[in-house]
Amino acid sequence: MAKKGKKKGSDGKACWEGYYYAGYDAKNKKDICKPVKNKKEKGGVIWHTQGSGKSLTMTFLAGLISKNKSLQNPTVLVITDRKDLDGQLFQTFDAAKEYLRQEPLQIEDKKDLVTQLSGRKFGGIIFSTIQKFLPKEKETRMELLSDRTNIIIMADEAHRSQYDMLDGFAAHLNDAFPNASFIGFTGTPITFEDRDTRGVFGDDISIYDLKK
Repeated sequence: MAKKGKKKGSDGKACWEGYYYAGYDAKNKKDICKPVKNKKEKGGVIWHTQGSGKSLTMTFLAGLISKNKSLQNPTVLVITDRKDLDGQLFQTFDAAKEYLRQEPLQIEDKKDLVTQLSGRKFGGIIFSTIQKFLPKEKETRMELLSDRTNIIIMADEAHRSQYDMLDGFAAHLNDAFPNASFIGFTGTPITFEDRDTRGVFGDDISIYDLKK
């Protein structure tokens, strides 16, 4: 796997070759750029230690996924568990909109979530915190937003908020997009009886740990 590349170009545009190839490496180690045929299939875990440029890897991978013709103009949904992280990651993607060939959208509230995602037929790179995925009424299931198979959900800090599959936010997210592919990004994958990052997302598809 490539290490961080050097910034090129006198115009100041971000052209970090290493992060691009990190995203390319992750995409090709496992064929995550295909529609889901079996819900038991999992997208995998991208394990990049803190400070290694995970947000840039996410950006380039999102671009590669969006441009993949076999996915027929997919929707990429980027999920975080904190408002400040959502804002920081959105700014990184927004700065790369020329590369992404589209402007990312940031969900403001539950109403906006439904408006942007319910029945969406194609495309879009959309940001939301997981806390916005709440059912209309307490003790009910989250409503279906889309059953498309070309929705790719990229969960940042995947080791923290993706384990309550009975009635928590993770369950609501899966109810909203039952046929989506989930890719977990984390600097700290965990393995406990009640919390297992790879158990939720699948095997590692790219590793950039302290040894690298």
